[in-house]
Amino acid sequence: MICRFSPVGGRVTSHHQLRLTIANTSRALGEWLETRFGGRIRWRRQQQSVRPSWEWVMQHKHAAALIRRVLPYLVIKQEQARLALEFQKQKVDFTGKGRVSDDELTIRENFRTAMSAMNHRVGESELCGFSV
Repeated sequence: MICRFSPVGGRVTSHHQLRLTIANTSRALGEWLETRFGGRIRWRRQQQSVRPSWEWVMQHKHAAALIRRVLPYLVIKQEQARLALEFQKQKVDFTGKGRVSDDELTIRENFRTAMSAMNHRVGESELCGFSV
């Protein structure tokens, strides 16, 4: 199972959002998560070297709320979860209207870069480290 907390987006779109993703080759896990917590599941087929899988996704404040609920149980992804919550709080606290400033884009991009590095540091075969 792969579990990622990702501030996604970039300078091209100037759109960053918190996305909690859990992927597994079993659709049953995605359906269970969708029933229990909301979010959505989708079929994910990537490179030939990666097995096709189902992906459960929850975004924005809903993802942050679920991360807060499971945070005490996280073993492997606790550092990423804390960064994800910090990202969402910073984004909610942002009071800008309309176009996001270059400074705000830099802050968000720094979160995205840090999270990407954390997600790649943890082996893809490791578990999320929590049970609900």
